[in-house]
Amino acid sequence: MTNATKRDELNTKNQMKCSSSRLDLSIVASSTRMGIMSFQNRDFERAQSCFISALHNIEGKMFGESGTAVLRNSMISQMIGVGEKRPSSFFTSSPQPESLSCSKDCDEGIYSFHDAFMFSEEATLPEISTTLVLNVAQTFLRMKLFVRAGIWFRQALLETRECMSSDTPLGMSEHILATKTYSCIGVLFFKLTEPDTESALTFFRKCLAIYHYHPTTCSPKKLATLLNNFGRVFYLKGKWFESINFYQQSLALRRQEIGDASIDVAATLYNLGNSHHKLKNWEQAIACYDEFLIITEIRLGLRTREVAFVHKCKAEILQELKEPDAALRHYDEALKFSKTAFGDDCREVGCILNEAGNLCFEEGRYHEALKYYSWGLHVEKSRRERDESLTLVTLANIAQTYKHLGQTEMALNFYRQVYNIQTRTFGTSMLEIASTLSSIGMLLFQLKHYEEAFDTYQKALEIKRDHHGSDEHAAIASTLNAMGLILFKQGRHEICMWCFRECLGIRRKLFGPDHRDVAMAWYNLASVSLETGDDEIALQQYEEALRVEKMSLGDEHPDIILTMIHLGQVKQQCGLLNEAIATFEEALCIQRSQPEGDQMLAARIYNFIGNCLLQKGDILNMMKAFAEASRISLRMRCFGESLSINGYNLYGLSKLHPECAPAA
Repeated sequence: MTNATKRDELNTKNQMKCSSSRLDLSIVASSTRMGIMSFQNRDFERAQSCFISALHNIEGKMFGESGTAVLRNSMISQMIGVGEKRPSSFFTSSPQPESLSCSKDCDEGIYSFHDAFMFSEEATLPEISTTLVLNVAQTFLRMKLFVRAGIWFRQALLETRECMSSDTPLGMSEHILATKTYSCIGVLFFKLTEPDTESALTFFRKCLAIYHYHPTTCSPKKLATLLNNFGRVFYLKGKWFESINFYQQSLALRRQEIGDASIDVAATLYNLGNSHHKLKNWEQAIACYDEFLIITEIRLGLRTREVAFVHKCKAEILQELKEPDAALRHYDEALKFSKTAFGDDCREVGCILNEAGNLCFEEGRYHEALKYYSWGLHVEKSRRERDESLTLVTLANIAQTYKHLGQTEMALNFYRQVYNIQTRTFGTSMLEIASTLSSIGMLLFQLKHYEEAFDTYQKALEIKRDHHGSDEHAAIASTLNAMGLILFKQGRHEICMWCFRECLGIRRKLFGPDHRDVAMAWYNLASVSLETGDDEIALQQYEEALRVEKMSLGDEHPDIILTMIHLGQVKQQCGLLNEAIATFEEALCIQRSQPEGDQMLAARIYNFIGNCLLQKGDILNMMKAFAEASRISLRMRCFGESLSINGYNLYGLSKLHPECAPAA
């Protein structure tokens, strides 16, 4: 572009400015002021009508009936009454109707750039036009007609880009318009249902670049908003350190400009606390949340969803810090404020009740957990539009709680409700349904409804096989193992053995030969072999199970005691008495080394040793073992505990063996 051309454009621009001053813009200005007043009174339809009327009044003055005017007038006429499903190249999905975490009273500054505004007295006609287009976009935004808002923001963007791409020096008002336009569009991009964070960052960076070159285009308050919005985008991207950096800059600027007790400061504290929470910076997060609560109590009276959310966040942190009672107090506070903000039957109340129930469940306080879960289920059933996903979670939690309370029938009833909702909502092939069927099958097994349990596990197995496309999956191995246990109880040993062998093969392939789950498969196979009278095979399988358990758990892990007891019993049956006694004594040594070992288990091991010694004819040592078993049983007050001495009681044994009388 030549210097002469630049001068011509500058002269044209100045002529337009002079023309606008000579024109009677009182009608345009009046319509705009009326629109702004209506906007502030939240009458957005009237405001929009005023802004569009003002646009019609200046279009012909700017362009006559040339192409741009026709295009603009066409756009205006099309946008009046346009359907929300109108395609737009600017947005591919509808934005979320509210800011990501804060209500309007505490909106993180999202509306700071989103007000209708008046053009300056020195504005050129293009600047006046762009201002009105932005104002129309804001009305659509406030009416939550986001596709329409996007089209109008795009139009403002096109005009702004046209000005910004020109080599002609821009006036300050044009830079201000560009800043507003870039910021508004950036916010809309991160408010999409699936936020376009990269596009949002692009527009925010353009806005920040203008500010750096022309600091007066953006007040410190609006700059703080822009920095806060940078933080929000990085938060959405999962870049917590970057979000903290921008939030801290915004917080410092807001404290400086508007004081420590402003709502905007509270909003940034809220955001900063959330970022620290994500990074598990517990102390910093709680400090931000506490200051947020102080400000909101003064300014908003604590009647906002953010207050409820902050109490919920504090409860989660205290739960992580192993302070369950304090955590429950904050869950109760979150519950109270959620009910105040949303009503008794809102989804947020149900979510908080579930989390409080989870905390009680983790602490083993099952009756308290059941109280919270049942309340949450009642809330969910009271809602007009139920959230089936939350209902499913709550029902499953109730079922699990009843299971831990030993109320198997109740647990089964609730798992069946879960299954009915899942199949009604998702069909019969979803993998989560297989998990529910497995839970139902386990409860039926405990109730000894073996046929029904087996059929239930078969359905689960079919879904898992279809989903994974192969048997080589841990979930399939677990289902085969459960089916094998049912068949074992039914005495169907041949097919039971097949299930356990399949399970063993899958687990060895997935986990290697020395995994704990592999040991369990060997143990189950050994139990079947023992039941069918194959003592030597059972001996080998128990030995392999013990070897794998020691490899995976260590030589002194309490979980290997049961395997050693069964191995000792098989050795005893095979006549390997010395080896059996050595195995029992090793099991006893491990048991007695445990800080809180099962004393009655020790009594039973002494009893096994005594029986082996009886078979050997070692009467005195036998009596010592039996006597120790009896002393432990009496000390533990387990009077009904059966200690079998090859069919005799101690007195009867002393009659047959007089040398036993003193010990008896």
